[in-house]
Amino acid sequence: QFKWYIPIKLFKLDFSLLRFVPDDSLTVTQEFPPNDVQVPERIEHDKAFKTLSEKEKTILESLNICKYPWASEEQNLGGSRRTYYYAPENVRLHESAPHHKIECDLKSGAIVKRWIRWFKCETSEGRLLETKSTPNGTENVFMVLYEDERGSGYKLRFFIFSMLTMSLEELIIECPIPGNEKAMFCVGQYHDSIGDFLYVVPAPEGTMYIISMTTGNLVKKEMLPLVDIPRGSFDRLEVMKDERHVIVSGSESEMVSLLEVDMTSIPFYEERYRSCTVVPGTREPNLQMLYGKDS
Repeated sequence: QFKWYIPIKLFKLDFSLLRFVPDDSLTVTQEFPPNDVQVPERIEHDKAFKTLSEKEKTILESLNICKYPWASEEQNLGGSRRTYYYAPENVRLHESAPHHKIECDLKSGAIVKRWIRWFKCETSEGRLLETKSTPNGTENVFMVLYEDERGSGYKLRFFIFSMLTMSLEELIIECPIPGNEKAMFCVGQYHDSIGDFLYVVPAPEGTMYIISMTTGNLVKKEMLPLVDIPRGSFDRLEVMKDERHVIVSGSESEMVSLLEVDMTSIPFYEERYRSCTVVPGTREPNLQMLYGKDS
């Protein structure tokens, strides 16, 4: 009851999600490459290893694993290789299951190594930090803080609720952060060709992530020139109407930082902050309609 105002529909969001915790009591086994095969330094020029990698991809397609990885990490400073974690389908809560840890070469697209590592499925409670609407008012964005599955820090997840369909959208945007300190975000104006953008500033890192709400891609990553603003005291983040300037200010400083962002030519990164967490049907938060009727 809201006295004189009664909403058409009332929803309840439960942000507890499933997560995977390593089970170190079970042995990690390497499945690829064979013991008698050495990984070349430049895979794109080694036809024999690329042929083995293509056969390994065929084997992976026949396995009963999820389509998208639930986590990824960079293997070297050059960013040429990444490791992805794939869960089996139909995992059960509080039970260990074999997951596929796959290292890929981003230049050639080849599989470098594959291991089987066991993870236990548990629940992770999310903490809602902030909610904002898109400029046109058709979507609400929820910023929720979670612990990282591997215990190496925290991450932000952004869930998008459509006011047109009155349901959660499929895309879940994920942004890793070093700690559970204060983070801010805002939603920029809609671009005809590429849609809305999220501007995210985790503290105390002071890096601004610009993420597409259409694809989940990280499109820009810039350090903020916050010399006179303590990084832990951000309290305002706003994109100006020209879509070229971002304002950041802090309560402990009289200074306001104005950052110019070039959105005319956006270099889309290969890395996608699209989270396909755990198993199909359980990666979204629980959305329960308390009352109202489906349209």
